[in-house]
Amino acid sequence: MLKLSVLLLVYYFVDVTASTNTTLENLVWNVGSSINVTIGPKDAVYCSVRDDRYQTVSEGPGPCRIVVDRVTIYHKGLWTAFYGEAGTDVYRNSTFEVQVTGDIYAGAIPVLAYEGQELTMSCPAGTEIGYCYIIAPNGTVYNIDPYTSTPLYEYEGSSFDSGDCGLRFYNFRRSDHGGWTCHVGLQDAIDANEYWTFCAVYVSDPVEKHRTWLYFAIPCLVMIFISFILVIKKNRKWTYVRTATEDALAPSRII
Repeated sequence: MLKLSVLLLVYYFVDVTASTNTTLENLVWNVGSSINVTIGPKDAVYCSVRDDRYQTVSEGPGPCRIVVDRVTIYHKGLWTAFYGEAGTDVYRNSTFEVQVTGDIYAGAIPVLAYEGQELTMSCPAGTEIGYCYIIAPNGTVYNIDPYTSTPLYEYEGSSFDSGDCGLRFYNFRRSDHGGWTCHVGLQDAIDANEYWTFCAVYVSDPVEKHRTWLYFAIPCLVMIFISFILVIKKNRKWTYVRTATEDALAPSRII
């Protein structure tokens, strides 16, 4: 056991000293486009690429190749590439920036929500699914299953067997506005392992929601108040006239 521990420590030491940090050229992608590019040295013997959310985009022998079916705003950020140079024992850990241009909400499903109210997001697959998750504009990943239930949100749907992937938020906030994606993995996938859809959520202030109501409510309240005052004055005058004919001391009793 002692000998094994020493070997592991030596390997770790060599691996760290043989690694260097570099910076690759930044990339600019247009939203909605397809990407198939190779970065770094063409003769790399191994490469692993991760995006800004630390998800592995590609990994395996050969140069660093990036394939993206459709560019979205979520591809924007700082990416990393870990590759080995040919003919050496050096592994480089490189970073590069991916910039996304164009209309980031192009083709997105528009959804209008009001701050403080409930909002349900769902992407039913129509067939049995194996997993489901939703990504918020700030990068937060909500991993969902039929048993998901918290004070802030809960699973919305029947079951994964029926293909339901949904999440109900109890108190939607203004900071939640932006592009959301809903992802499902089909249980028996043939053409693709994962399907997803993109929606743009616009959050309106509660005051804006009731502004039209206030335009009518305030004048009506003023008219009701004025009418109420007129009725009171009319009744006071009528009471004075009526009691004055019956009792000469009546005016002193009217408030």
